[in-house]
Amino acid sequence: MMVFTIPLLALLLLGVMVVSWFGMNRRAPSDEARLPAEPDPLASLVLPDFTLVDQEGRPHTRDLFKGQWTVLAFTFAHCTTVCPIMHSHLIRLQSEMKGTPLKIVTISVDPAHDTPDSMRAYAERIGADTERWTFLTGDAATIGRILAGLRFSADPDPSVSISLPGGATMNNILHPSKVLLIGPDGTVRALENGLEWSGASALLRRVRGQTR
Repeated sequence: MMVFTIPLLALLLLGVMVVSWFGMNRRAPSDEARLPAEPDPLASLVLPDFTLVDQEGRPHTRDLFKGQWTVLAFTFAHCTTVCPIMHSHLIRLQSEMKGTPLKIVTISVDPAHDTPDSMRAYAERIGADTERWTFLTGDAATIGRILAGLRFSADPDPSVSISLPGGATMNNILHPSKVLLIGPDGTVRALENGLEWSGASALLRRVRGQTR
């Protein structure tokens, strides 16, 4: 019969525990290596190529976003619901982004009424600096394609009627109230709530961090 002393038993037990611990932990790196990478939620948001016109009637393509940081929003001039809130934050952003390369682009979701002339008048009315803030409009199908590429949509909202100059009316348009940050390479870098100042300011902080 083999007799084990207490110190020997303790040593054997310690050895078993060390071997077991090593066996469990040495598998961890390979297990982690097999885990799929977390998908980037912004990777599916793609700004397609387009041709639209600004408030002066000048044509622009997707190249408008290249080589600069841009806050992009979707609004329309006759909006009485979310747009005034979004525009108030963008006007504040316009004053606070001085000293940065940031610019603003808004694309109309109501091209039937938002002509270059009407957008120029609207820009003047709200105090937009059109040297750094571009208002785009154009073909409805093109705007719809841009919205789809960014996983957005714009839909008629018959529950809200909007009065137009001259006495006509139109349905409200349900559209995205998010603001996007487009990087110098034309890709979406961030997405924030356009109905809160914290959303616009978060984009501004990000640009400042990238350009210091």
